[in-house]
Amino acid sequence: EVSEELSMTQLAHGLADLTPVQIADPNVVELAEQARVAASLRAHVPVSAIQLVGNLVTAVSLAIALWTLSPLAGAIALLVLVPTLYGFSVVARREVTHWPQVVAPTRKANYLLDQLKYQRTATELATLGAGRRMADLASMGFRERLTRFLALLAKNLRLGVITAAI
Repeated sequence: EVSEELSMTQLAHGLADLTPVQIADPNVVELAEQARVAASLRAHVPVSAIQLVGNLVTAVSLAIALWTLSPLAGAIALLVLVPTLYGFSVVARREVTHWPQVVAPTRKANYLLDQLKYQRTATELATLGAGRRMADLASMGFRERLTRFLALLAKNLRLGVITAAI
C-alpha cells in the first residue's frame, strides 16, 4: 500500500507537469493509464491466505509427527490451530466491514487523477495552470486511504500478536 500510494502520487504530479502538447500525444495518455493500473494491481497479493495455508500445513504436519510419539502431544498440536484460525476469521470479518471505508477516498482521488490523464480535461487544466492543484487533491485522497489502511493493518497485527502468544 505504501508503494502504491507513492506511485499514484508520483503519477499525479507527473501528469500535472505535462504540457498541453505532451497531453495531446495518445501514447502519453496510454502510458499514464498503464501506470495507474500497474500501481493498483501490485498491491493486491493474497498474503493472508498464503499465511493461513502455511500455518495449517505446518500444524497438521507437526500433529501427525507428534501423534506417532504421543497422541496427547498430537492433539495439543492441533489445538494450537484454534487461536490462529479464530484470529484469521476475525481479520477477515474486519476487512469485509472496514474495507469500504478504507478505499472510499480512492474514488475521488482516481477521479481527480483521471482529469489529469484524459486529454481534453488535462489540456484545459494545463492551460489554466490548475493541474498541480488537482494532483495535490488526488495525492491527499491516496494518502487518506493509506492512513486508513495502516490503521486497519495495525489492529490486525495486534490481534495476530495476541493469538500468537496464546
